[in-house]
Amino acid sequence: MFRRVASALLFVLALGGSASAQTCSVPVTLSNGSNADASLVMQNLNALATCINNANNASPLRGYLSGLTLSTVGSSINFGVAAGVATSDDTTTSMKLATSLSKSTAAWAVGSGVGALDTGTIANSTWYHVFLIERTDTGVVDVLVSLSATTPTLPASYTKQRRIGSMKTNKIGRAHV
Repeated sequence: MFRRVASALLFVLALGGSASAQTCSVPVTLSNGSNADASLVMQNLNALATCINNANNASPLRGYLSGLTLSTVGSSINFGVAAGVATSDDTTTSMKLATSLSKSTAAWAVGSGVGALDTGTIANSTWYHVFLIERTDTGVVDVLVSLSATTPTLPASYTKQRRIGSMKTNKIGRAHV
């Protein structure tokens, strides 16, 4: 039994250290061949859990993108973005879109069922770039569409961004994902 617990601790310690490029340590050294008190084992497990959680919260994975697929039904001014997570362009923030959003090619407004365009009006037969954006003071995450692939015009108080895809309008200004 002790060997299984010790093996599990070593595995978690190795996993935590390699996944975060951080060294985790345990407060209690357990010796092979001796009885392990449950409270001592729990001290080590709690220390490892804290270390791994701190490492996961400290630095989002560079370039991480999961979910956030774009969709549209035929040619429409409306498009959808599935729930998902992405690391901001500057790799400091993990942005999570908890539920899917429906946006249109109208002027940007926060929330689902409203516009996503950063500036101007939608043009025909033109590529637009879709960004996940976050307002870090409130944690609000939304979607923005821009002509720029690198520097969209962010709404007031939104400071984080990540390009998640592109779409092209057709000859009458409808979105194609």
